[in-house]
Amino acid sequence: MSALVFGFRRRGRIYLGRAELSEAVKEAIAISHDRRAFEARRARDSIRARAYGMAARLFDNGRDAFNTKTIGFTTDTIKALLLDCSAPGTYLKLITGGVTNANPAVYTSASHGFANNDVLVAGGIGGNLSANQTGLAASVATNTFQMTTLEGLAVAGSGAYTSGGYVIDLTQATFVAGILGNRVGTDQTLAGKTSSRGVANATSPITWPTVPAGNPVQAVVFYDAAGGSDASNRVIAWQDGKVRVRVDKAVVATDTSIVVEPLRGQLWDGATGPAPVIYWSDGHSSTLNAAANQGDSAITITSQAAGGVALGSTADVTTFGAGLPVTPSGGSIAFSIGTIYAPTNPTGIYVL
Repeated sequence: MSALVFGFRRRGRIYLGRAELSEAVKEAIAISHDRRAFEARRARDSIRARAYGMAARLFDNGRDAFNTKTIGFTTDTIKALLLDCSAPGTYLKLITGGVTNANPAVYTSASHGFANNDVLVAGGIGGNLSANQTGLAASVATNTFQMTTLEGLAVAGSGAYTSGGYVIDLTQATFVAGILGNRVGTDQTLAGKTSSRGVANATSPITWPTVPAGNPVQAVVFYDAAGGSDASNRVIAWQDGKVRVRVDKAVVATDTSIVVEPLRGQLWDGATGPAPVIYWSDGHSSTLNAAANQGDSAITITSQAAGGVALGSTADVTTFGAGLPVTPSGGSIAFSIGTIYAPTNPTGIYVL
């Protein structure tokens, strides 16, 4: 079974955007502290999602639709869409002029339409890798913008921009038409949906059969198909195979560990492939030196010789074996959504 968790908890109270939820809505919508995730991994010619770790972030208008009961999880048809982000949409924009290696970094995207404090997810940016973040739009101009972390710290550059990049606006997007992009394959319907005591479940895995070769897939989008068309079907959540990691204690040169908020997914098994490099929002980077498992509150790194990492810095980190991005080759792509995250049971999917 899968589980979708909407909202966040702060000091034991449940909120949705600025509006505090009624008891009735609390029963339908569960909690998370952050914009969080479940993880997918590839199995042969398919992507087999594990029960945790792959990033799923709720669109602001999707969250509001749950608040007003415009979306009915069990009564409406809920679908999942494979998305190629190399083509622009109304609220999915491409980086057209690079991202400066500066503090703060300046992103150039022609006529992007973002507004200050919109929640953005930047991905696929080459060279200047710390620019790939989830954060808030800042210093918005017609063709440029900056970003801060969700906590308000400036996002800085980490190197010279080389190529690529897209930015999705989670605040302004309301309908599927606004986030296309290129649709890959045929959207799949969630089956076996239930909702009880704040847990929204559906049968898993979700499988896209024989996905045509060609367009790469950078993200999966969940949406409510009750509207009847892309122009009126409401987007719910965006997920791109990453989890958000936050530094809870400042890091100085020569440190070999970093205190972080408990990891929402496994970052590495400590053995497979090259050691992952984490690119923090303050422009620094850290290389893992041991397994980093879901629930860990510290990660082991090689000596932080290149400089410290500021308290509160964040990073969007690809989870171990996430499988995204992926270029379909004619096989099937499948995701198994996990169970609910709770502080005492750190497994599952987080969406906010």
